[in-house]
Amino acid sequence: MAKLTLNIEPETIETAKKFAKQKHTSISKMVQSYLKGISQEDGSKTKANKNIAPEVMALTGILKDVNLPEDSDYRQAYREHLEKKHGL
Repeated sequence: MAKLTLNIEPETIETAKKFAKQKHTSISKMVQSYLKGISQEDGSKTKANKNIAPEVMALTGILKDVNLPEDSDYRQAYREHLEKKHGL
């Protein structure tokens, strides 16, 4: 196997480590499953979902309780969230 170096925020790494431990897997296996899934997509969302690892699919819908108005700018809301989170 080849080695890959990624630059990821420390908080994200800690969250990923906890998630991997709960799922009895490794971050490397999660990333590999995700990359295999997206590399095999043919534009069909249904087929793509079948190729995505269960660990990644478990993240689907984690923001379902966020209540933003229909005309909300989701990118702006996320930007504001990150600014608040990182004290910018």
